[in-house]
Amino acid sequence: MENEQEQIQFRFANIMILSKNVNELKALQQIKNKEDEIKFNYNFTINIDTKVNAGLSIVIQNVHVIINDIDTLDVLAEFKIAFFFVIIEFDKFISLNKDGVYHIPIQLDSILKPVCISTARGIIYSELRGTYLQTSIMPVIFMTDFAITQNK
Repeated sequence: MENEQEQIQFRFANIMILSKNVNELKALQQIKNKEDEIKFNYNFTINIDTKVNAGLSIVIQNVHVIINDIDTLDVLAEFKIAFFFVIIEFDKFISLNKDGVYHIPIQLDSILKPVCISTARGIIYSELRGTYLQTSIMPVIFMTDFAITQNK
C-alpha cells in the first residue's frame, strides 16, 4: 500500500503590483528637522489573502506588506501584490466545502505562500531601490510565524 501524497502541480500565471505607496514626506520632514542622518527602525506587517477562480483553475495569493516606523508607527511604504497560480488538475485538489469556501490542501498552501512572500521581498527591494527606504529589506518569514485566520 502506497503512503505517498500525490504531488500537486502548478505554475505562475501572472504577478501584478496592485498598488504601491512610498511616503516621501516622512524623509522630507526629517531633512527639514536638520537631522544629520535619516534613520528609521522598520517593522514589516505582512498579510496574505487567498482567493480562488475555479473557472480558470487559478489560486490567487494577495500579499499586502506595510512598512512602519517602529518609533512613530507612521506608514513608510505599502505594497499590494497579487500572485496568480494555475493549478493543474484543479478539480482533483481544490474542493468547495459546504459553506461555499474553497479548501486548498496544506501541501499546496505551504508552498505557495513562501513563494509569494519571497517573490514579494524581491519586488519590494527592487521598488525601494534609490529611495530613503532602500536599506529596509523584508526579513525571511516562516509559515509558523503567521496567524491563520479565515474570512467567511
